[in-house]
Amino acid sequence: MIIDAFAEVGPTLSNYNDVLKPLYDTTTSEKLVALLDKVHIDVAIVHAPRWVGGPLFDPTYEKANIAVRDAEKKYPKRLLGYGRVNPNWGDAAVTEATRCLTEYKMHGLMLDPEWENFNPTNRILVFPLMQLAKKNKVPVMFHCGYHPAQPALFWDLALEFPDVSIILAHMGQRLTVDARMVAEKAPNIMLETSDHMYGLKACVDSLGANRILFGTNIPFSVPEAEMLKITERSNVSEQNKALILGGAAARLHGLS
Repeated sequence: MIIDAFAEVGPTLSNYNDVLKPLYDTTTSEKLVALLDKVHIDVAIVHAPRWVGGPLFDPTYEKANIAVRDAEKKYPKRLLGYGRVNPNWGDAAVTEATRCLTEYKMHGLMLDPEWENFNPTNRILVFPLMQLAKKNKVPVMFHCGYHPAQPALFWDLALEFPDVSIILAHMGQRLTVDARMVAEKAPNIMLETSDHMYGLKACVDSLGANRILFGTNIPFSVPEAEMLKITERSNVSEQNKALILGGAAARLHGLS
């Protein structure tokens, strides 16, 4: 089973006015699943894309999370939804996250310090969401890369919440070495591979493949290229490739 740990779906992608444009149309669950079929991915963990403005006003991600909920309902064996919230909305973010985890039965939370401009160790904004994840026994994925989302900033957070699995998306991008070093100190940190730049084998050797999750960053990256990083360019064993491509994510989410 191949599991993509980082994919985005929803109507806000139709008017995406950021500099980085989507490479594929995943505005609907049908279009996303068709793309997954084309590239032979069995399951995708999906969340809402960044809200960048446009005619659909949704800075709190409430409408976007409904789209993710509906996508999972339509394809329950193919899509696992994560609720996306902006911690800067305070109590409203906690309310939306609670709705995602309890009413929508989503499988985790997605937070983006870089886009939403918050520090991952902010006790007022982030800790209530981490406590909610702990209560519901779900992982929290963070976009990880540029300030204020550098890997080192997640060290204290991981130590503060040792019972919550923290996924650093993109392996810190250009800061993969930093992401590996932080994960060495905090065993509840996992690394997701999309858009990472180098150092996968070193991460596997240091952390174990069971803490590495394959991801594509659909629709903003080419899924075949992201997969080739694992299958052809990683220089790891076939057993470890299988763990990265799906085994670790299946274990994390209780999939058979």
